[in-house]
Amino acid sequence: MGAATRLITAALACALALPAAGLAAPRSSGGGAVAGRARAQAVRPAAAAGARARVRGLQGADDPATLGAAAAAVSAAAIASVQALRRPPGPPPLLDATGGELVGADGLRIAGPAGTPAGGDGSAQLLTPRAPLAFSFSVGGLLFPYQLGVGVSLTDSGHIVPGVTPLSGSSAGSLVATVLALGLDLELVMARLEAILADCRAGGTAGRLGSILERELVSALPADCAERLSNGCLTVAYMRMLPLPRAVRCAAFKDRDDLFEVLRASCNWPFFLARAPLVRCRGNLSLDGYFVAPRTLGCLVPMHNAHRTVAVSAFPAFAVPTMRELVPAHDLIHPNMDGRFPGPPEGLPEWLQSALQAYSPARAHELFEMGRRHGSLWAERHGGVVPASNAPAATAQLLT
Repeated sequence: MGAATRLITAALACALALPAAGLAAPRSSGGGAVAGRARAQAVRPAAAAGARARVRGLQGADDPATLGAAAAAVSAAAIASVQALRRPPGPPPLLDATGGELVGADGLRIAGPAGTPAGGDGSAQLLTPRAPLAFSFSVGGLLFPYQLGVGVSLTDSGHIVPGVTPLSGSSAGSLVATVLALGLDLELVMARLEAILADCRAGGTAGRLGSILERELVSALPADCAERLSNGCLTVAYMRMLPLPRAVRCAAFKDRDDLFEVLRASCNWPFFLARAPLVRCRGNLSLDGYFVAPRTLGCLVPMHNAHRTVAVSAFPAFAVPTMRELVPAHDLIHPNMDGRFPGPPEGLPEWLQSALQAYSPARAHELFEMGRRHGSLWAERHGGVVPASNAPAATAQLLT
């Protein structure tokens, strides 16, 4: 078996190990839940051991074509697996998509999957009071200009207040959520974005993106960013891999370096961010935030500190059936929400290519303006009142 084949095989195994281990199973009640947990208990150790075995020996791979093929293979496997993850018959569950731990700046647990306090670093204020509205941003690869456009539009309309409105994200979505929570200058952000794309066009993306992102984050994020983001306004998702895979939602940060480390873990799409499938975060090996909530492409729906969570997906809803099943239409912003997506579903391959390969500045601005248009469209259609099903009567209020 050649090196490229071994890398791609390992990448596929990494992408599929977590759903196979039962981490992606929807929550339910009764005997089905007990049986599901029993199956997960039986499968997880073997799946985790198999994933670790396949990861060994991959360090140091430096062939850009091989790394790119491996990253594309992970993407294909992830798309196939999420399309196969269908909700069982019956009413939709109240989904806690993350299913993992909410942690503070010291990595200790603040809350479990249900959002109930569980000690930790004393950051109980991260759980209360619950805001009327929150936004969660999906994975997206290099499609973050679209999500940034959505976020800027929602900030202009008053639905996102930097440093106040709860925001969350996985992978590229975590970067967008960070930028919006800090209220960074749009011109600065667009300049940094164009620098990232230019570097990727010149030298390739696979295996290099991590160092490029770190350079641009260092130049863009203020020195006090960790302090400003540790009040509950930002939650970043990633997967902690040892001793067994575990979803982590990080809601507080020790300092700027710690924030960088968490964002890097959340953005760690195997072989795309770095030349190895796993990166270190807070003393553990970590994986992309997509694997925390594959059914919603990494969107944390619902968020622990809001009555209503709106998912912002970088991919059209018709391509992700589980997203349509688990997120109400009025709480979903996506590229085809106005019915003008380029040639659905024929336009999907080109869209996916933009997620993996750097494009021109003109394309970046096109994506940004599309996102801004869709953010405005959501605000006009659904952004006025918190639905009674999402919040108590006392919080059913105009948001603008």
